[in-house]
Amino acid sequence: MVWIFTRRGAGAVALGLASLLVAPKIVMADDPLAVTRAPEITGKLVVGQTLHAVNGKWTPADAGENYTWQRCTDEDFEDCTPAGNGEDYTLVDKDAGKMMRVTLVVSLGEDSDHKSSELSEVVKATDDSGGTTTTPPAGGGAGFTLQPASKPGPSIPGLKRIKPKPVITISGKYTATGATFSKFTVKVPKGATTTLACSKGTCPAKKQTIKGGHTSHLAKFEKRALKAGTRIQLTIARKGYVSEVTIITVRKKLKPTRSDSCILPGKKTRQRCPA
Repeated sequence: MVWIFTRRGAGAVALGLASLLVAPKIVMADDPLAVTRAPEITGKLVVGQTLHAVNGKWTPADAGENYTWQRCTDEDFEDCTPAGNGEDYTLVDKDAGKMMRVTLVVSLGEDSDHKSSELSEVVKATDDSGGTTTTPPAGGGAGFTLQPASKPGPSIPGLKRIKPKPVITISGKYTATGATFSKFTVKVPKGATTTLACSKGTCPAKKQTIKGGHTSHLAKFEKRALKAGTRIQLTIARKGYVSEVTIITVRKKLKPTRSDSCILPGKKTRQRCPA
């Protein structure tokens, strides 16, 4: 409440009572454009069946969305090829033997954001034993064996490769919450060393070094329930030779992913292993 006065001669005359309401200015920030939850894949992984992208979320609600499907040979995006667009995708012959991934892309004006689903299991050509689904059967989980999946890159003359080739064997069961490895072994020739680094999720050991020359059981990781998100990296190295890197990531309701790559002598970044 504010009283306003003016002067008339020597006396002060009250003009009246002025009620001035000044509202504070409130600025509401717009929701940032973002995919807040990656989509998930449901449906039978059999040629001829239709997969669905579900549970993807984004802000703001009025942003435009699009779904793109890829068929992949491993978890690296560079090994994926376009398959189709839309929330639903019907598997074709080209998808047999591949894993599927769907990416949610949202856009508003010139801005965009995206997130991709986890890889599915391998697509089957025929529907045997009721087909393959993205969820494990009731009663405890589905068995798996992780095989090298990365395609070799071009040949590079003059590089030394570790011989005989190291062999990493991983098998077990996956469940609704993660996976249990029944067998986890590394067979590396003499002169090479395996370095294990575990991050995120459940890590029975953060780091471990294994000398070559024999087959080693990674006993700390066997017969233990590993939660989804656990990431294990194995680096097999020998001075002057190409290093081999294997990364295993535990997932919910799906078998763990495995990717294999290499680090060339004198380099730090991973790339496709040369043929």
